[in-house]
Amino acid sequence: MNSRTRHHLNDTAFCLVIAEAVASEFGITFTELISRRRNKILSVARHLYFWICKEKTQASYPCMAKAIDKDHTSAMYGASKMASGDYQLYKQEVSNIFKKLEI
Repeated sequence: MNSRTRHHLNDTAFCLVIAEAVASEFGITFTELISRRRNKILSVARHLYFWICKEKTQASYPCMAKAIDKDHTSAMYGASKMASGDYQLYKQEVSNIFKKLEI
């Protein structure tokens, strides 16, 4: 296994850890996070998940999207929405997630 493959596997695994931490912080299950439902809390949690993955890993959009059974365009939209400043509305949640992940 070359270093690029090994790194990719680490990012994929870490994306799953991030997803679990986000779900926990928002009081939802991992199953709800990956569901097709689109209520506000689930959408915000997914967007934060994509943004944190983009900020803290080198995972590609397809990689982070696949981890929660979504399309890469959802990852692109969610990450950019939070990057545009929406994450500021969720500073406490982001702080708590970072503490859980020790990042």
